[in-house]
Amino acid sequence: MKSWRRNLVIAILLVGLGFAGYFAFMSWTGQNEVLAISAELDRTEPGWRFEDWVKRIGNVSDEENSLHVVQALSAKIPRTFTHDPTDPNYKPWEWTACPTPNRLFDPHWIDAMRQHLGDFPERAELLKRLAERPNGRHFYPIAANPMTILLPHFDAMYTTNLLLELEIFEGAGQKPADEIVSYHHAMLNCSRIFLDEPLMISQMMRNAKLSNTAKMLQYVLGVSKLPAAALEEIQKRWTEEEAYPAHRIGVKGNRALQDLFYRHLAAGKISYAEIGQMPGMMGAKTRASFLPVPALGFYLSSTHHASHAFVLKADNRRLAALDAPIFEQRKILEAIEKEGEKAPPLASTHNNLRSANLDTFLLSSAKQRAVVSALAVERYRLRHGKYPETLDAVVPEFLPKLYDDPFSVQPLSYRKTADGAVVYSKGKDGEKSGDFHDRREQKEADPDDQDRALEFRLWTPDHRRLPPLERKKETEP
Repeated sequence: MKSWRRNLVIAILLVGLGFAGYFAFMSWTGQNEVLAISAELDRTEPGWRFEDWVKRIGNVSDEENSLHVVQALSAKIPRTFTHDPTDPNYKPWEWTACPTPNRLFDPHWIDAMRQHLGDFPERAELLKRLAERPNGRHFYPIAANPMTILLPHFDAMYTTNLLLELEIFEGAGQKPADEIVSYHHAMLNCSRIFLDEPLMISQMMRNAKLSNTAKMLQYVLGVSKLPAAALEEIQKRWTEEEAYPAHRIGVKGNRALQDLFYRHLAAGKISYAEIGQMPGMMGAKTRASFLPVPALGFYLSSTHHASHAFVLKADNRRLAALDAPIFEQRKILEAIEKEGEKAPPLASTHNNLRSANLDTFLLSSAKQRAVVSALAVERYRLRHGKYPETLDAVVPEFLPKLYDDPFSVQPLSYRKTADGAVVYSKGKDGEKSGDFHDRREQKEADPDDQDRALEFRLWTPDHRRLPPLERKKETEP
């Protein structure tokens, strides 16, 4: 009996030593791989690390920083205001009051928005200053756990964006064109407060607010008359925005942030117990949830170098994929995401939003390209008195070349409508036809329908500035 017990203990010890040796080998090989990848990045991309990036981009002076203006505007808005739909004080701006951008917004809703957002004497001056400042910068300390960086400027951007919506709804078609254009520039600059902030979430928020700015520009063109010079200036700014590499900056920023996370983990600045409590880290726990905390810590510590190497290689491949034509990027990036299913424990927790990121950036690219192309079409109408029969007609007088559709190998689509024209992407399924606003007018499309992001609609002068819909009691704010 004693011999049996002794042999069992020896067997358990041998198995334990085997596992320990295996994990030690994995840790050693992973660490060497991280060192090799980091050395190559130091050679090819000097300053790629997160702390170097933060130092390098901190060059916007206080006098030029649009974020300071956004924060000043947000501070003036009553604290009872909220954009959280779960908050009892939340009051949505019903698109049922303005189903299509060529129809004036219900003045009852404008009064309600003004009352809700408040009024203050500095408003006009601050909005003017925001229109003149295209660059922003948020300074934040590098925390011990860099994955928990707080971004308080997001809320300021939301509230300022709503204030600008109000100014445009209230002023479009009534105030001078240069004042409305100034509101547009301010809204565009509100989206740019992130500049090249090295965080994927920041670049996604930039794109989200740009989509909203495009929506409001569509409203301005649907109810106002802008001169050719103003259209040309707006098109120039959107052309610059379309060329901005938001997706690339987001991937580079995430690579740098995750590298910092793993370096802090190796240095003991972050405990394994702490990362187990982080949102989104459940993937690492569930694979070994049966282990006690000390064993779980050993398991994660033995694989974190492999995870570190995995995320660096994956993001390097994502960046290489962004060099491909835009319509080919989806296939390449989706293959990388598929491989992420076999990622080491910690690395698997960083891949849960990748596919969503891809869709966000492709949709944003489609929208921005449609905006620039539609502005060229509108400038063509002002010059020739009618919309072109085909999109090729605006090249090269108003557009250097046609943009590709991010979802296909073909250029963006265009067609004349009974009351104007529309530039659109055919979308992921290749079947979109730029009919969102037709369906919206008939109340067959939800105002948050993703199809809206795929098109930019224009109306002929006789179909612009339609009166507001008759207000119904159930739609009162």
